[in-house]
Amino acid sequence: MNPISTIFRSELVEQVLGYSPTELRLLFPHPVRAEQTDLSSAYPQKSSLEPASIHAIYVAVLIVQSELKNFMTIVEHDFLAEAQKQFHGVAVVQKKSAVGDARVCFQVTEEFGGYVVSLVTDSITILDAIDQSRFAPPPPWLAFEDYNPAWWGGAMQGAQAYYNDHYFSPFFRCLDTEQKKAYCVRFGASTEWVEALV
Repeated sequence: MNPISTIFRSELVEQVLGYSPTELRLLFPHPVRAEQTDLSSAYPQKSSLEPASIHAIYVAVLIVQSELKNFMTIVEHDFLAEAQKQFHGVAVVQKKSAVGDARVCFQVTEEFGGYVVSLVTDSITILDAIDQSRFAPPPPWLAFEDYNPAWWGGAMQGAQAYYNDHYFSPFFRCLDTEQKKAYCVRFGASTEWVEALV
């Protein structure tokens, strides 16, 4: 199920990154044409906010620490700081394109052995750059250091299930066999983890 599809059932206090639906409609007044961006990519998962009459896309991507600088380069290129607010005690940065009306609002939180970047944007440039960067999430043996690989998958619950459903599994399924092997080598997977995943 689309993670954002049930957020805006009414005009109550539902928020995305600390913005109400009304605030988001003001920030993103211009429609994002469907043909301009690929919402079908498995990772990172993207959700159109059009059902709530908000002309923007929501994305949440989990990335390793070494790639955080690359993400920041994407949102800083040709975008100028416009505002900043706090949401759940973490800064949400709002930027506007220096050469147009595109905007991005994003928050970075430390989770699952890496960083979850949550953003709302109408910038096709940013969405395409994120897709092309192919940010890798930290693997389960780093996100959950003491977790038994034999238990991975199946009927997981809680944090492990959320991490697997929203980040790891969609990313890992996009990789071919050689890319999966390279990912396991890059992050020092044990034989048990390789067998559990590959």
